[in-house]
Amino acid sequence: MKRYITLLYVALIAICATAQIKVSGTVTDSTGEPLIGASVQTGTTGVTTDIDGNYTVTVDPKGTLTFSYIGFQTQNIKVEGRERIDVVLSESSEALDELVVVGYGVVKKSDLTSSISTVKGSQITEVTTGNPMDALQGKVNGVQISSGGGPGSAPKVIIRGVSF
Repeated sequence: MKRYITLLYVALIAICATAQIKVSGTVTDSTGEPLIGASVQTGTTGVTTDIDGNYTVTVDPKGTLTFSYIGFQTQNIKVEGRERIDVVLSESSEALDELVVVGYGVVKKSDLTSSISTVKGSQITEVTTGNPMDALQGKVNGVQISSGGGPGSAPKVIIRGVSF
């Protein structure tokens, strides 16, 4: 009988030692706008923020939460028993310069083997036009853009002889 009581005490201590708490909060940018789909990770699990930047995750009271979002600096915050942690992520312009958006995903510029052309937003805004595609005309080698012919029609884009 004494053995069973000791075993019960050991089991209760083990359960208390692995206790988890629910932590919730909001992830925003420096202007206070919520970040939709920001990643909130613990050691083994993770969640993403909702449309209002809110999250709820179960974590060890002495654990650490990692907050990340594309284009923003990653933050690691210790829980220290708190049940609410609001985070403001700051922008990281360096991370944006290293990535190239291609038609089917995002890759590092160093991993590409094909030619890359870059058109900055300031170059597009130099041209006064109602359609941003018209502003790209003549900015990239091998790309020809012609108007669709009528008002409101889509422009025709030809990339090195292939028509889209």
